Amino acid sequence: WGKALFFIWDAGNRGGKSTCLVNFGGMLCLGNHPLQMLGLKRKPPLHGWVVSPTLPSDADVPRSEDTPILKKFYEWLPDMERGWPYGIRRFYRKDKILAIVDKDKNESVINFKSYDQEKVKMKSEDVDFILFDEEMPLGFWEEGKARIIDRSGLLFLVYTPDFSSAHTYNIITKERNNPQYYISAGECGAEENPFLPREVVRQIQSAWSEDERSMRKKGEHIQFKGKVFPFEYNRNVGMPFKINGETTVFVIIDWHPVKPIVITYLGINNN
Repeated sequence: WGKALFFIWDAGNRGGKSTCLVNFGGMLCLGNHPLQMLGLKRKPPLHGWVVSPTLPSDADVPRSEDTPILKKFYEWLPDMERGWPYGIRRFYRKDKILAIVDKDKNESVINFKSYDQEKVKMKSEDVDFILFDEEMPLGFWEEGKARIIDRSGLLFLVYTPDFSSAHTYNIITKERNNPQYYISAGECGAEENPFLPREVVRQIQSAWSEDERSMRKKGEHIQFKGKVFPFEYNRNVGMPFKINGETTVFVIIDWHPVKPIVITYLGINNN
């Protein structure tokens, strides 16, 4: 795993994904990450990105009210404003940049970006790492690959699958045996998180459907299969339609790589 460029961890809800992501990036910026100790990744100063569903607030709000991923950084990294000689030096709200200083006074910077921005925001820069918090648009992942080439960087994605996680499922399936990828899928969720009350976890999970439990408890991918609706031949099939020169015939295919495919034959006459 030490020589991988692409790290993917899908897990259930409340499994600690964002905490893992923040500590992974924070340790790189502080210069004490195991990959740096092994000489496999550069030490600070570094330049990284965090890409998540929402951007940190533009206003100077209490940290408890800010975007979840930024709150995690302040929860887990030393804060120089609270007397630490290293750690988070400052967050620049206007520019969405987090400055982190290591023990040797090297300063790394992390830019915050969001999925509702245009893909062009992912262009031009070369970075040491990109941290994706929750599933990203496929174009962001592909563009991110180009950003880490010059610095021999890495991409790290953490997310909980849902019914629309088709392209991420395809990446995992295709690259599972690729040594450039380190993939951990469907192995952890709220039940394995020792900081959550057991009874509350059980109550919430009891309301989930079988497919939701598979996704949200363990982070397993669920692909649709089976009938779209109950089918009875005598009830659902009418007399064969007579095609003639007065009829315009359409064949409509609603195609998808992993979800149900619907094919409609539609004939329209003058009436």
